[in-house]
Amino acid sequence: MIANGDVDDAAPSGARSPALPRDVPHATSERSVVVDNARAIGIVLVVVGHAPALPGWLRDAIFTFHMPLFFFLSGLVVAPQRIGHSLARRAGELARSLLRPYLFFFAVAWIYWLLVKRHGTRAAEFEALSWWDPLGGLLSGTGDALYVDPALWFFPCLFLTALGYQALRKALSPSLALGVCACAALCLVVARPAGRVLPWSAECAVVALAFYAAGPLLRDFVLRPPHGAAQRIPRAVTALLA
Repeated sequence: MIANGDVDDAAPSGARSPALPRDVPHATSERSVVVDNARAIGIVLVVVGHAPALPGWLRDAIFTFHMPLFFFLSGLVVAPQRIGHSLARRAGELARSLLRPYLFFFAVAWIYWLLVKRHGTRAAEFEALSWWDPLGGLLSGTGDALYVDPALWFFPCLFLTALGYQALRKALSPSLALGVCACAALCLVVARPAGRVLPWSAECAVVALAFYAAGPLLRDFVLRPPHGAAQRIPRAVTALLA
């Protein structure tokens, strides 16, 4: 879902690429240890956060930042030159990288659901459903409707988030885009009625935009940290995983 291959040191169309320091690997040829370790930590937290015996306070603590982390990393690794692409071209790129796997994993989960829907704790609920009922969840793209695999909501939500950031960057600088996204997220959190869910988790995408927009601003620091931090940060993160 978050590919380091998206990272590219090329500048937007019409601008020259900045020179890279000798000790910094080209982003398209080598992976970032910091990003990979952060993703690994996030994946572990997702699994731990859904453990049935987990204390409520710990689950709440994990859920406050584990998904924002993934949206931040998605914005962090987007290639700078892609911000210069048209909305139509960027939508096509995002469709290939996000909506295509969304369809694939939905199809796999759908087939599995058809095979096991008469078993398990929700058998009585699922047995009354027709084979085509899950298609409504595919179109809505929300966790509750995607009962064949609720985790798939992330794909369409990230699609809206990335495309929304692309639209903002057509008119605003990275810092102004982050400011607008942060204000919109704050307003939505304060004013949104509880329980309202929009198609493709659009209300989550508004909040996710704030974290996504922070990625490009911190990209140089994280991927090209100051001298000394380049060695300390990966070691510190690796120590956490050890």
